Amino acid sequence: MKQLIIAALVATCPIAALAETQLERLEAISEKMNDAMFDAMVRMVEQQGGDPEPLRSAIPDGTWDSAYRTAGACMLDRYVEASSQSGYFAICVDGLVSGHARHPPDVVV
Repeated sequence: MKQLIIAALVATCPIAALAETQLERLEAISEKMNDAMFDAMVRMVEQQGGDPEPLRSAIPDGTWDSAYRTAGACMLDRYVEASSQSGYFAICVDGLVSGHARHPPDVVV
């Protein structure tokens, strides 16, 4: 019985990991990076002897809403498209044909 429970846990672990979508991971990373960036800016102002309150009061809420999720999904689709095998191959061929390395295609939505 103990082995059956362990086998069931091992079998369901990958399912739990897949429960979070790429978009949810992008959202979480974006929110954490946004918070870290503003925290660093506040610390920099403090270290230089400035008053960080005006900056703190101007920091926008970085929590994603439906508009941010829509934009994030579009951006993520463009990243996936640009990094696909065929997309990567096209970038390489274009760079070779033009005789110089190209930057990746724009992924701005």
